[in-house]
Amino acid sequence: DQVVIGLITKTETNPFFVKMKEGAEQAAKAKGAKLLSGAGKTDGDNAGQVALIENFIAAGAKTILITPSDAKAIIPTIKKAQEKGVQVIALDSPTDPADAVNALFATDNYKAGVLIGQYAKAALGGKVDGKLVDLSYPIAADAALEIVTEKHPDALEVLRHSTAHLLAQDRVRDLVAVVH
Repeated sequence: DQVVIGLITKTETNPFFVKMKEGAEQAAKAKGAKLLSGAGKTDGDNAGQVALIENFIAAGAKTILITPSDAKAIIPTIKKAQEKGVQVIALDSPTDPADAVNALFATDNYKAGVLIGQYAKAALGGKVDGKLVDLSYPIAADAALEIVTEKHPDALEVLRHSTAHLLAQDRVRDLVAVVH
């Protein structure tokens, strides 16, 4: 019997979620599992995520990985899935309450930002020329910029660069391999 796993992301266009899906597809293929995937029509589309959970259960998914668009509104559907024996794992974003899922697989984005900021500050050697890198994730970026600019509040020009997608593919590939 082929294992069926569902992956539900917030969108299918955000580079982070695109890489997350690619990693899940690679792991499912390597393990001989069937991956079902989908996303809401827009970020915040809870109704779309509810429909996907229901469809994935009907298709035989025994595990559903989800980046919940609405941390509270998705809970009743998660509970229904669990009552049917489906394991639900939140990715990247916790549910509210966090213990409504079987597991949470996420990064402490503020801590990541602190570490990136410490690294950038050391790499810059205390010299800031007014150009900094913004990680495109508000919590991490805020933490990193706080540290780098603490002595250089005039460093205002921010260049946008997303590194989140580089991590997503490997994180989800490893998780799908474990679930299988």
